[in-house]
Amino acid sequence: MAQFQKSKTPEMPKSRSPLVIIFITIFIDLVGFGIVIPVLPLYAERYGASETTVGILLAIYSAMQFVFAPILGKLSDRVGRRPVLLVSLLGTSAGFLIMGFAPKMPVGVALWGLAPTLVWLFIARIIDGISGGNISTAQAYIADVTSTEE
Repeated sequence: MAQFQKSKTPEMPKSRSPLVIIFITIFIDLVGFGIVIPVLPLYAERYGASETTVGILLAIYSAMQFVFAPILGKLSDRVGRRPVLLVSLLGTSAGFLIMGFAPKMPVGVALWGLAPTLVWLFIARIIDGISGGNISTAQAYIADVTSTEE
């Protein structure tokens, strides 16, 4: 009688860890923030910004992040973490695009005596700050996908 070998069923490959995607998202946000901080004052001063305006331009990102982090967190509880993270990455991209193309943007409104290019820089930093509030969503997602032992 021939012995039958147990046929091994091929193991399904493990799906990619969601943590990798989350860490890439956070990495993109923080690298973008780290690259912008040293360059933004020079960029803004080129278009006539005073020291006070540069300070406000740098602070507006953190202020928007502070205000919108809980809002994005609450939204991610309702619609899910992934859609909020995806939309926030798109917002970050839009903010960087606006910042990059600010000198070439169609003439905008000069608010509070600022040149139109500076107004576009403020808009870009506000959009990026709003979408940069995704750190709390990423932290919640990490808590969702890891066990208590990890």
